[in-house]
Amino acid sequence: MVDQHPGNGHAQVSQIHTLVGQTRRLLRSSWLTIGGALTVGLGLAALVATTVLDLFLPLPTVLRIAAFIAVIVPTTLVLVAGVVRPAVRRLSANQVARRIEQQVPHMQSRLVTSIDLAAHEEQWRHSPAFFERLVTETIERVRSFRPSSVVDGQTLRRSVVFGAAAVLVFGLEYGIFSDRLPTALARIFSPLADIPPASGVMYVAEPGNSKVLKGDDVTIAAVVKKGEPSELRLEFRSGNDPWTSQPMNRADADRFEFMIPQVENRLEYRLVGGGTWTTRYRIEVLERPAITELHTVTHYPLYMKLLEPKVGPAQTGDAAAPEGSDVEIVVAVAGDAAKGEIQLLNPVTEMRPVADRRERLWFQDKPPAGAAPQGTWQADFALKFQAAHTEPPAAGPHGHGFASSPVGIELQPGEHLFTNVYIVPGQVPEEILLQWHDGTGWEHRAYWGADKVQAGSPNTPSRVHMGDVPAAGDWVRLEVPAKAVGLEGKKVTGMMFTLFGGQSKWHRTGVIDPPAVPERAFAVAKTFPMKPIEAEGSDSSPSSGSDKRTVTPSPRHPVTPSSAWSGHLPLDRDCFYRVVLANELGHTNKEMKPGKLTAIPDNPPQVVLERPGSDLVLTAPQKVPLAVRAYDDFGLADISLLTQKGDSGGFVGAPLKTFEEPSRGESILASLDLEPYQLKVGEHVRYRVQARDRKGQIAQTPEFAVRIAADNNAADKQLAVITQQQDTFQQKLVQLIAQQSKV
Repeated sequence: MVDQHPGNGHAQVSQIHTLVGQTRRLLRSSWLTIGGALTVGLGLAALVATTVLDLFLPLPTVLRIAAFIAVIVPTTLVLVAGVVRPAVRRLSANQVARRIEQQVPHMQSRLVTSIDLAAHEEQWRHSPAFFERLVTETIERVRSFRPSSVVDGQTLRRSVVFGAAAVLVFGLEYGIFSDRLPTALARIFSPLADIPPASGVMYVAEPGNSKVLKGDDVTIAAVVKKGEPSELRLEFRSGNDPWTSQPMNRADADRFEFMIPQVENRLEYRLVGGGTWTTRYRIEVLERPAITELHTVTHYPLYMKLLEPKVGPAQTGDAAAPEGSDVEIVVAVAGDAAKGEIQLLNPVTEMRPVADRRERLWFQDKPPAGAAPQGTWQADFALKFQAAHTEPPAAGPHGHGFASSPVGIELQPGEHLFTNVYIVPGQVPEEILLQWHDGTGWEHRAYWGADKVQAGSPNTPSRVHMGDVPAAGDWVRLEVPAKAVGLEGKKVTGMMFTLFGGQSKWHRTGVIDPPAVPERAFAVAKTFPMKPIEAEGSDSSPSSGSDKRTVTPSPRHPVTPSSAWSGHLPLDRDCFYRVVLANELGHTNKEMKPGKLTAIPDNPPQVVLERPGSDLVLTAPQKVPLAVRAYDDFGLADISLLTQKGDSGGFVGAPLKTFEEPSRGESILASLDLEPYQLKVGEHVRYRVQARDRKGQIAQTPEFAVRIAADNNAADKQLAVITQQQDTFQQKLVQLIAQQSKV
């Protein structure tokens, strides 16, 4: 309402503008309320309808897309039309004034005219009385106007009721389906996503996304977490094959299983049942790695300056190289390899069980033919064996046996002596003692139980303890290693069965192969990592941190980079190795035959002074010709001459030849110049030749001396005489030839 006591025209116009502003704000807020209520109501109503439908009848992807459109499109249109547009719509004072005039009778555009004239003062400046009268009449007519009368109250109430009802229904739905509604909403808002529908049943798939070894059986299980599905099915396909559906077997109250045998290709699967299903899972198939090619690359020690590596033959794991070399093992791999290593092996001896042990029977119920029985030897046919031998029960030591068998039985290395015994129930002896005669004596005994008889020396072949007395009432085989009682490689001609108390029955007796035989095996001493070769000719660093080299794969043995692996093994001794590659599941390649690496020692060089090769006596200092021959197994570094004037002062070296490139053998013609030493008669020079290899090892010739002496037998004097004689002979020969030519 406007003021009841209007003043001048300008004050009354201000009241009109205030009324228009209040009406504008109320009108806009009512529109926003209606639009917001309709947006919320329509959106929630569409969500309730689509989610309830999906809860009770899971929608396929096409209908989920339609439901998404049914929720989003109408709600968006209402939001734009009912909220966004009113919020940004411009309401002029004249537009609001006309809406006010529609609610006030007999206004005849006075309110709009007053607002227009107030905005254009030049139009009423010459007649202010008219303007004031117009404004006064306008104020009088709108005095009873209320701004709320321009609001569509019925539409506002209906919109709010509709929105509130939609919120209430959605809240009720959430209260009833709180565990399933989020899934239904996700399925509506993400219609293309693989989201299983919510139902009263919940289960998880095992193993989910996984990887298996090619050819293995795969068991897929459904573990029920909620509800009781009557049936579950497995939908799967192998590679690009069509999808297949199979019923799953109930393995437990809350577990269903299905086994797919010998999986060869990638599997995709999901579980279906109970009104829902799982997302799609994938099982990748990995192959066991296999070594298809192997060769070695030897990188020599740096001091040898042999920069070109030596590539071994294809498909050959053995190699020989100098000590200190780095041996690279290069393999080509088929299948899936995720990691690899080189195993350094130590040879060991392991006992391998013998599956089928061969028996050599000696006798059963009676002594061997020609043997001399001893004691009370009785036959017994009451037990399940066809025949046995025994003697009556007695207290203390008692026994029976034989000696002097003409044939006997010879024992080979590793064999065991055996006999079958049956202890009569109620007649358990305190000790069982077996004795053997080797033709010279009975000092070969083994016993079970207490040491009552005490024959022989304890812990020697004459008295070996083998364990406890076996249980009564069943046949038991007693075994004794022939070596333990000193009979290995010997011939047994007699045997005694001795008890301390009780009674036993005996049957098959003879020799049997050992339960296990020694076999050479290999134990892992150390491992060295391998890595894939990224590209042909790529750099690869040896295992030694300071010994870096560039590895160039051999053009004779090309390998596919994606399937080639290499590793380095420092060679400091003879050793065995093998390569082990594994896929992501840890399955390794078939165990390869161990390769052998032979470490060749770098021996010191050898040097010989071939000429003069002995001490010399000269009458004056001069050059002494030297002939030197040197050799090294992997390469000489230099050859030098060591000299010393007199017997003290130390030797001084001078190089005869230095080798830039490795040389295994060299012959040198040099000379020892004595003039710089200014030797006098009676003085001498000692000298020797030294060779050094690239490892720094040296070898020297024996020490020789050159002495200056006034001696007609000196080497230079003898050489001069020989030379003079040769010159005289040559002159006479020339004269003779000249005379013959004249004739």
